[in-house]
Amino acid sequence: WSASSFSDGEVASSSIMLYRRCLELGEILLIVQSEEALVLEKISEQELLE
Repeated sequence: WSASSFSDGEVASSSIMLYRRCLELGEILLIVQSEEALVLEKISEQELLE
């Protein structure tokens, strides 16, 4: 296997497929992380108000 055997388009599309699969796998983690971030933002806002 060599990179030159693939066109840029094929490499891009395969990396996009891998990226999408990673997104699907990471979606739950991202949701959890974003919820944690929202909680942390609310906490920091409350600390600023106090």
